Amino acid sequence: MGIKIVPNNVLQSFTSLLVVPIFYLAYKEMNSTHDFGITPRKYRTSHISEEKSKEYLANIEAAMKDDKLYLQKSLTLKTFSQYVDINPKYISQIINQNLHMSFSEYVFKFRFDEVKKRLADSNNKNLTIFGIAQESGFKSSSRFNYLFKTHAGLTPKEFQKLHLK
Repeated sequence: MGIKIVPNNVLQSFTSLLVVPIFYLAYKEMNSTHDFGITPRKYRTSHISEEKSKEYLANIEAAMKDDKLYLQKSLTLKTFSQYVDINPKYISQIINQNLHMSFSEYVFKFRFDEVKKRLADSNNKNLTIFGIAQESGFKSSSRFNYLFKTHAGLTPKEFQKLHLK
């Protein structure tokens, strides 16, 4: 059987004391961002000053909000970059770092808000839902329906009925 140097109850207490910090460290490790103030590897070669980044972000947001470029069904990162005269790599980096989304997610956000606004507008009752979606920049009916249901939790028709009274 062997020689017992430490009684079982002391050994169990000691083990319990070790388990708590180990679980705490594991939890912290799993939930840390590991950025330590360092630019992610993805943008290591792309050096944009904080001032330039803010300027570019203002130009990007103005093009979307004021000029409503998101309404263009054929909008791509390349065509958008030509419009705002900013390198596509910088546009992607700025949106990703500042808004925590991709360019396509950014465009979708504007289109989604636009389509919800139009679906809730009684002046658009006579338009088809896909017609409203097309006017809001969506190209595909099936993709639009899928994304709408995913983000709104309702079909476009259910959303429209709920908001048009």
